[in-house]
Amino acid sequence: MANPMTKPGRELVIDLINHDNGLEFTPADLLLAAPAPTAEGASRNTSVVVTGTGTTRYVGPQTVTYNRIDLAEYLGRWISSIEIIDGGGFADVLDAINAAFDLSLTLVDIQPDTIPPGDVWPKTVTIAAQPGSYIFIGSFDLSLTPSSGEVPAQAILTVEGDPILTMEGEYILTV
Repeated sequence: MANPMTKPGRELVIDLINHDNGLEFTPADLLLAAPAPTAEGASRNTSVVVTGTGTTRYVGPQTVTYNRIDLAEYLGRWISSIEIIDGGGFADVLDAINAAFDLSLTLVDIQPDTIPPGDVWPKTVTIAAQPGSYIFIGSFDLSLTPSSGEVPAQAILTVEGDPILTMEGEYILTV
């Protein structure tokens, strides 16, 4: 089964609507307003107004509620540090995360952060959800270390493109 998290967030919301209602809407069938947090104490953390485009019998706006995924719980507990090539940018950080976890994080869902300049390592960036992300909320800090371009002697190699797991149980991602 393909990883659904490689789809854009808007398509994932439509998939949720289809799943919960036994429907078969396509992205062309529905317009989604910007997601909004629900009231404190609600059973779900997000609401979005969905309107039919006229390609189906579905008419009028409807508010749908669902849970966006907290980045700290989804990724922050699995990854605390990655290697990047000195001089790499934030796009390189997202590319490394995407490669390691079979995701398609983009700047549509993630706020860009600036990698601190200079020769002092490790560096820290914040991986934070864009307010308009259909899928993610929250943030976590990620430590960056410089890539030597070499595989550590204590590494257990896996399939090309997979993260490298060291004997100490840490993942090393190389961009």
